[in-house]
Amino acid sequence: MSFSFYLKHMKPQFETLSVNKIIVIKVTGPIETESFPNAMFKLARGSACQAYEFTLKDLPCLNRHNWIMLYNLLLKEKEKYEPVMTHLQLMIKSYIHEVGLMDVDIVAVLRKKSNVVPKEAPMDY
Repeated sequence: MSFSFYLKHMKPQFETLSVNKIIVIKVTGPIETESFPNAMFKLARGSACQAYEFTLKDLPCLNRHNWIMLYNLLLKEKEKYEPVMTHLQLMIKSYIHEVGLMDVDIVAVLRKKSNVVPKEAPMDY
C-alpha cells in the first residue's frame, strides 16, 4: 500500500485511537483524493455515545478491532459503500500479511519450525 498517502493525510494517533466499542457509524460523504477512494465517517463510541469523525486516511491510527467493526457495519450496505469496502479490505489483508511475515521472521530467529506458509502480498492500488 502507499503509506505516503497515510503519512501525508492522517490525524495524530491520540485523536483517533480509542478502546471504546463503536456503536453506530454513518458515512457522511466521499472525499476526492489523487489516488485512493476516501470517505468521511461519523461514529459513536461507548456508553457515553461520544461522536468522532475520521476518514480512511486515519485507519492506521484506529485499533485493529475497530477495522473489523467498521467493515462489519459497512457490510450491511455493501453495494452503497463498495469503494470504501475495497480500501478497508485491502488494508486488513495487508495488515494480516505483514503480521504473518513478522511471525515467520520471529520463528526463524528462535530457530523453531513454522507452520505458517507465506503467500504473495495483496495487490496494491
